Amino acid sequence: MASSATRTRRRARIRSRSVTGVHEPLYYGPDTASALDAVLKLKMTKDPLARLDAARTESALDRLRTTLAAHDTGRGVYFDSHAWIVTALRSR
Repeated sequence: MASSATRTRRRARIRSRSVTGVHEPLYYGPDTASALDAVLKLKMTKDPLARLDAARTESALDRLRTTLAAHDTGRGVYFDSHAWIVTALRSR
């Protein structure tokens, strides 16, 4: 029996597909303070922080600053990053 992915690919008339891995550093800013400003603008950071009380918020921010500082290379704050580009071509 064909897998769910195979059935979906057949229904969509996909004739070929490829997955390309990308491994590039993710830049957050020239220094820890700039990186913190950038990260605090992200929804995935703002929303969880908004649910914390003042003491827990300050503790979370301290840990975030420490993490960002640990990734400050002196030429910017970089994190390791991986992504995958998926390309699919349909049959005509």
